[in-house]
Amino acid sequence: MTSNWFRNTNAMVSVPLVLVLLVFVACGSPAEPVQETAAPAAAPADTQAEQPVAPTAAPPAAPPEGVAIATAGAKHAPSFASYWKPDTGFYGQPVYGGTLRINYEDPLEHANVWGARTGAAVRIRTPVHDQLITHNPYDEGAGFIPDLASGWTIDADLKGVTFFLREGVKWHNGADFICEDARFSYETMLTGEGLTIPFMKSKLDVVDLGALECIDDFTLKFGFKVASAVPLLQFGTNEAIIFNKEWFLAGGEKAMFQDISVGTGPFMWAEGQTVGARDHQVYEKNPDYFLEGIPYVDELWVFGILDEGAQQAAMLAHQTDWHWVRNFGQYDAYVDNEQIMTVIRATRSSETIWPNPRNAPFDNVRVRQTI
Repeated sequence: MTSNWFRNTNAMVSVPLVLVLLVFVACGSPAEPVQETAAPAAAPADTQAEQPVAPTAAPPAAPPEGVAIATAGAKHAPSFASYWKPDTGFYGQPVYGGTLRINYEDPLEHANVWGARTGAAVRIRTPVHDQLITHNPYDEGAGFIPDLASGWTIDADLKGVTFFLREGVKWHNGADFICEDARFSYETMLTGEGLTIPFMKSKLDVVDLGALECIDDFTLKFGFKVASAVPLLQFGTNEAIIFNKEWFLAGGEKAMFQDISVGTGPFMWAEGQTVGARDHQVYEKNPDYFLEGIPYVDELWVFGILDEGAQQAAMLAHQTDWHWVRNFGQYDAYVDNEQIMTVIRATRSSETIWPNPRNAPFDNVRVRQTI
């Protein structure tokens, strides 16, 4: 997605957008061997404008025209086509349909990213949620792109930002998404009320709670205590996800720990599951997601496998498809296996890794398909 994946050793890969936007490998069901990669499916005629298109060159160093950048006083509302441009010559052609099975290296104990954040909580919570804005997955040097917010303005004095929210977005329980859900989410992050350890509280220190308000059902205004040189920075982080106000009021932090059924995201938590009592979670494609043609895959499985030997065995036996690698021994085993299509180099350390897509392992097309 962006260089932020590798700068933050607590969150190497941002699952929601990786899964939503950059899944280029489809495979069989979790109980079956991985199938051969299918040819890219043709988009229906009436959705061609919403499908990824290949640019004529590699992603530019500077944001292209239409991509959102943080300029004070200007309104940013980029069209879908202006930022949804995977370079298929670099990443390979997308593949639609099938199941992606993710091999994660920690137990899937709970889903509370707001009050007890862990890497596993992020992995299993974020596929069903969205943020106001997010990182551009195809150009790490570009600005933020829309998510639940379709556009925004930054105050001329850099002391606030206003987000214009998408209309017609539905929660997975059928309720309408409105500004009050987003406002209440940020109020909860800011105050920490009802949360064990409010992860986002310190990150949002510049936000003035008294200047947080809904102008109408689809306009959310933030005021800052002081001018900010990076007014959009924390609104696009993995944990700044928006939740349903009524869902939280009814279930409190217990729901954050154990209930993943109410989101707006590209995937829906499959019915009949529990959190913490099983080593995997199953998600199904949201048929009513607000971005047409997204996500690419029909089903997502996330496995929590603690033992490194079991992780590697699951990959080599084609029981899982995507693994965040802990060490280069695993990396070598995967890359040397022609049927392992998704792999990423080891990034779990205190060192910052600045990926260069022209250097190993990112010069390997199968690695690029992963990220």
